[in-house]
Amino acid sequence: MRASEILSSEASEVLANLWELDAQQRQHHDRGPDSLKAVHPSVAELLHVLILQKQANTIVEFGTSHGLSTIWLADAARRTGGHVYSVDAMPSKTSSAKDNLRSAGLADQVTLTSADGVDFAKTLPDGIDFVFVDFGLPAFLPAFERLKPKMAVGAALFVDGGPEGHWQEQPNLDCLRQLEAERGLVLIRLPMVKEHLLAVVVETAEPGTCGVTATSG
Repeated sequence: MRASEILSSEASEVLANLWELDAQQRQHHDRGPDSLKAVHPSVAELLHVLILQKQANTIVEFGTSHGLSTIWLADAARRTGGHVYSVDAMPSKTSSAKDNLRSAGLADQVTLTSADGVDFAKTLPDGIDFVFVDFGLPAFLPAFERLKPKMAVGAALFVDGGPEGHWQEQPNLDCLRQLEAERGLVLIRLPMVKEHLLAVVVETAEPGTCGVTATSG
């Protein structure tokens, strides 16, 4: 069965309404700061399956928006016994996401925050298993310096990229090169609906440092 088939009827209804709103906004070229900019259904399902496969407990999202992707993360967290920590810079979006999660019956699975990404990363617990980035790699990288010492070995980092050629454009290319230079982080590009990025932590990072140090073994 597909991941969408195991969602509750409440979650499915909220998601359908959000995707309909996203389609309307795209049709009318409404891409303002408060617009939905929803992830594609295939990406949402992939995130869900990756969390289930990993049995991730501590899940982090940068870019809550109106909570569409957060609902998928939260449903997976409910099944793994985990919890989602999600941040957005716009309080209006955080409020909208809170309402949507409540309607989907998943509010208890998520801690929502309106903050700068770096400040948010400082508050996160250790042992992060999964990170979803949906507000651009250039905006995320400053927070990554605070985040990576808290990521467990085997943790996955999924970046929602852009259309074909996204990683050849500046400053995206510079950011990609910076991630590729990280010891202990293995990357692969995923050409799906857009050009996405998936990375896996293979070595632990020392708290308070920018580098990564190899684990024993």
